[in-house]
Amino acid sequence: MTWAQPRMNIPDPIRLGIAVGFVGAYTTFSTYMFESDRMLSEGQALRGMLYIVSSIVIGLIAVRLGVILGQRMS
Repeated sequence: MTWAQPRMNIPDPIRLGIAVGFVGAYTTFSTYMFESDRMLSEGQALRGMLYIVSSIVIGLIAVRLGVILGQRMS
């Protein structure tokens, strides 16, 4: 964004969406994968697999609850 902003005159809402949305999601996913790989590489297979599966399951539950709550509030 530091390189692109002066060359492309990106509007602030788009710049913020890219910087926070895309880059934030990418770094979160990278950390998740790094931690998972570290556990598996260090011989903590059960812990690593539990971390992966529980993150997915809890994430899906959180999304479903968010959708349900959002529908009830509208």
